[in-house]
Order: sequence, then C-alpha cells, then structure tokens
Amino acid sequence: MGERGDNGKAATVELLTATLGDYASNASYTFLCEPTGLDRPTCSVATIRKTRVAFMHEPDPREALHPNSLKMYTGGNRVSCRNLHAHGEPNPPPW
Repeated sequence: MGERGDNGKAATVELLTATLGDYASNASYTFLCEPTGLDRPTCSVATIRKTRVAFMHEPDPREALHPNSLKMYTGGNRVSCRNLHAHGEPNPPPW
C-alpha cells in the first residue's frame, strides 16, 4: 500500500484482525523467500495453519520472493508443516 509510512497500513491490519478474529493471523514473510523442499521445521507455516488471511510485514528490498515457494503455498496444494520438535502433518488448503 505504498512505500512511505503513515498511510494507514497498521490501522487497516488491526481493523481486519479484530474483525476476522481467528481467521486472521500474522506471519513472517521469510518462508516465501526461501526455497521449498527443505527438510526442517516450517514454524512460519505452522503458525498460520487454519487461518484464511495472513498479514506479513514488508520484506527487505534486497530479498526476493522465491517463485516455487509462492506457487506451493498459494496454489491449493497440501502443505506439510511442523513446529520445532514435532511431527509434520499434511494440511489441506483452507479454501
């Protein structure tokens, strides 16, 4: 919603989070900037499990979205995720 501050992004996120309740969550953008298929905990994905809307802060201008990660997480595929020291479980997309 723009590159300069003071344009209401935080207020909009707060309003939508309050309105949507458990359907909204905050997430780290980093899992969209990393290659997929790494065998390690995906805590960023596990935290937004069963939500419909995930709000993310703006990435560093030097970081780019990883196309395969973006396709995997937004394409309707089953995504396996797990927290640290937990077993992974496949999660169907909520839509």
